[in-house]
Amino acid sequence: MFMGRGKQVRVNGKVNEKAARNPRIGKGGNPCEPLSTCRTGDDVRIVEIEGDAALKRRLRHLGLRPGKPLRVRQKSPAGMVVSSHGLKLALGKDAAEQILVETDIKKA
Repeated sequence: MFMGRGKQVRVNGKVNEKAARNPRIGKGGNPCEPLSTCRTGDDVRIVEIEGDAALKRRLRHLGLRPGKPLRVRQKSPAGMVVSSHGLKLALGKDAAEQILVETDIKKA
């Protein structure tokens, strides 16, 4: 849910002031950040994939879609390795910068 500044933003039926100040808020009410800024071992959830249509299509075919949980397995200056449901994927730095994720997710 993305809303402009100064608008009421509801998360789970309640007005969320934090979301009203920051337009990049995920469904859980947590701020979003690029995947490339996450550390090894972080559990995150994809909120949005930015970039051109070719990148979005390629990531979708790899199984990376909004709402999908990820764990950062390894990070290097050239990119990172993430896993989701037993599948490990290597992503370049440019692709990781285009994936907005929500941190501080609760594990099911």
